[in-house]
Amino acid sequence: MQLNDVNFLRWFDALADPNLPTPPHAYWRNRYACDMRPIGLPGESQSFYINTANGLLPPNGFESLRLNMVDDYSNLIASDIGVLQQHFIPDSSEGRYNIYCEYVIPFVSQGTKRLQIYDTVANQELYTSTPINIRHDQQRLYETTSFVRFRHDRFFYNIRYHDIPTFTQQFRLGLSVIEAQVEGENKVYKNAINGRARLLESVEDKVVRFETYYFDEAAHDACAIMIKHSFLEINNRLFQFKSGYKRTPNALNKLSKGEFEVYDQSFASINRC
Repeated sequence: MQLNDVNFLRWFDALADPNLPTPPHAYWRNRYACDMRPIGLPGESQSFYINTANGLLPPNGFESLRLNMVDDYSNLIASDIGVLQQHFIPDSSEGRYNIYCEYVIPFVSQGTKRLQIYDTVANQELYTSTPINIRHDQQRLYETTSFVRFRHDRFFYNIRYHDIPTFTQQFRLGLSVIEAQVEGENKVYKNAINGRARLLESVEDKVVRFETYYFDEAAHDACAIMIKHSFLEINNRLFQFKSGYKRTPNALNKLSKGEFEVYDQSFASINRC
């Protein structure tokens, strides 16, 4: 059973029977291809928030929980890799809460890994995440992927950001720039004596178009929400929403590209002559 949605890292209840599948895509030719996976570079920080609508209530209390990294078969790879935090649901008579965490990718072997929330009292896995692709080729990652950080200033998709002002979601994703253009609004003054035009005021913005590299449907949804956050940082540069996310439709493929446009906040200026 999936616990959260519109998220690059999704979580599942390890103790529940799986639900029926989502509505099928009958024409997919690559239905068994891997889903999109956030990229884990050892030594780099990531953070997640399990944004359930009604909160979690593990049987043995929050203090019994630990964050581990495991392989696809739930074999332990690294234990206690980050400090879990609880975020209480308002007006919950049972004391339900969501879980969030910032952690550092441990120095483990390349390949598919998952995050696991483990109950140390019951000695069992409670929640498991979708896969993370651990890679060591740092230079190649810097050339082809981006490190994103984002947060909002109020309630957004079951995350009450205003309650946790120090929390920011952060992931390494397959994002790259495909175009950047300067746009401007100009006020031109024409001299009444000699008729010569003069630029009186200009407002400049740089619009950057990013491409997402072969995301699955859930990752496309997550990206569409990510770019609407009030704080959006890509490789340490601040951006602001310009237009909605667009995925490239393809009924035959499970994975596809998408794109979005944002304003480069470091470039914006008003010039008065």
